[in-house]
Amino acid sequence: MGTKHQRFKIDRDFMRALRGTGEYQAFQDSELRGFGVKVTPTGSASYTYRWTKPDGTQGRRTVGYWPAMNPGDAREAAKRESEIIDRKGDTLTVTAVRRAKRTEIAKSALGVPTLRRFLEDSYTAVLRTYCKTAKHGDANARIIMQSFPDLLDEALDTITADRLERCRAAMLARGLAKATTNQKLTALQGLLTHAVDCEILSTHPMQKIGMLPEPSGVVRYLTPEEAKRFYAAMMARENDLRAARDRANDHRRRRGNPLMPCLRDTEFVDALRPAVLVSLMTGLRKSELFNLRWTDIDLVNRIVTVRDEHAKSGKLRRIPINAALYDVVITWKPLAHAESEYVFAGESGEPIQCMKKSFAAVLKAARIESFRWHDMRHTFASWLVQSGVDLNIVRELMGHATLQMTMRYAHFAPNNTLRAVSALQLTGPNIVQIVPTSRLAA
Repeated sequence: MGTKHQRFKIDRDFMRALRGTGEYQAFQDSELRGFGVKVTPTGSASYTYRWTKPDGTQGRRTVGYWPAMNPGDAREAAKRESEIIDRKGDTLTVTAVRRAKRTEIAKSALGVPTLRRFLEDSYTAVLRTYCKTAKHGDANARIIMQSFPDLLDEALDTITADRLERCRAAMLARGLAKATTNQKLTALQGLLTHAVDCEILSTHPMQKIGMLPEPSGVVRYLTPEEAKRFYAAMMARENDLRAARDRANDHRRRRGNPLMPCLRDTEFVDALRPAVLVSLMTGLRKSELFNLRWTDIDLVNRIVTVRDEHAKSGKLRRIPINAALYDVVITWKPLAHAESEYVFAGESGEPIQCMKKSFAAVLKAARIESFRWHDMRHTFASWLVQSGVDLNIVRELMGHATLQMTMRYAHFAPNNTLRAVSALQLTGPNIVQIVPTSRLAA
């Protein structure tokens, strides 16, 4: 085997002289740095190219085999590799040039896929792997498919910043909110980033396209008066359902038919009221609530656990169970689906997906307008802040990634800032004297 610094002129005569020695051998070329030959213990020889990667590790790639490829052609192949492989010490400019060359080679060999083909053949699998769940990945793919129909059959390298700006303008013209438009463009941005990583594109067409500024939005929450009307409306709805069940059983009794279970002695007639109460007392997102399992509720230590696969942030969090929530849970458990692992399950045992109709009816009866299910989460946070709970604790309970997200509730505690300022004492030699109003008037 050649020594570390020994180099040889790799030509036909050199290759013909190689023999197997029972051990691996490696020889470096004297003309092209990195080009060499590797010989197996049995004598089979291959041409290789070695280089130092950007992270400092050594890379090696086989560029051909002797005698199928002669040394001159192998050296040219190694030279082409040297022109496109990123190496340690490359400047940003050199890296960009190498990437562009690799992209051109890929284009000439395979062609540039259309947005539709790249999404279906490659990117959807990436989404299913790296999104929180495969279902989230499929949803992201659908956003791209449904939001950019005019681009689906266009080659990726024809999707320019100008075309994307026009797509965004069209979305806004159709009345889409800025936040919704940003969401759609962000989904496409991920696909284009993957195309750049795969060296299908040499530059990112959205590199200079900024996201639209989004309004912070008004936090909608239940006032104490609305909360009373809301709860009264839920109770009235359940009483109506009990009365309807009584009438149905009277009808069945007269005809000798089997009676349905009486609802007079049950605290909850269905899942709506317990689901609303759990939401108001935990701040769970709708998807977190309806995917909640009984194993996620620890009644001994009084903790509700939100699993990371259902949390929007992808991180597990725990929420304490207060006395009122404890009573709701232990009362609802014997009334829930007996064979389902989910706290709020439908007749099939699978999680309930929607309570839109019954929820809307209660809101109408309570004369509450512009209130969504998600606003119960806002209500949970708003009531905590109004009660003087520290914003950082609210952040932990809500599962916010940053405190900035929780700051939207800060204005519900104006007295906190007043108390903080009032705590300052204007004493000491370096404090500017405060002039009384009476002296200023004089």
